Amino acid sequence: MEITEFLKKLEIVSKSAYALVAYVLLICAWVVIIWIKNNPKRKVLQILKLYKKDSDRNTALKNLLGGDPPNKLDKKNVLEWIKISSKDKQRKLFLIGYIATLITILLIVTITLIKSNNDKGEIELIETRSKRL
Repeated sequence: MEITEFLKKLEIVSKSAYALVAYVLLICAWVVIIWIKNNPKRKVLQILKLYKKDSDRNTALKNLLGGDPPNKLDKKNVLEWIKISSKDKQRKLFLIGYIATLITILLIVTITLIKSNNDKGEIELIETRSKRL
């Protein structure tokens, strides 16, 4: 298959309803990933505003992240601790997002190749029928 033919079919497939569904799902997945990534920071800022005592603040932070924060951290260091402690979860979420992106790309390319092969088969069938007549 020539690249120009592939690109023409890709243009057709990328405008299909299936591609639209894939695009919407991919965008939703990335929005959820970004929201989950930024959610702990927003909640920590709320916790820092609500609790003045270190013990209350640390209890709330422990409930949020599941780990004990170091004692007597100032606000700046609490935010830094949150970044460090949630790094693993963020990496997993971004990996899921990248995998979803790759799957979407592979599906669209696969559908394009299938459509191109089907069109070739139809053209060959038409040529064979016209030769018989």
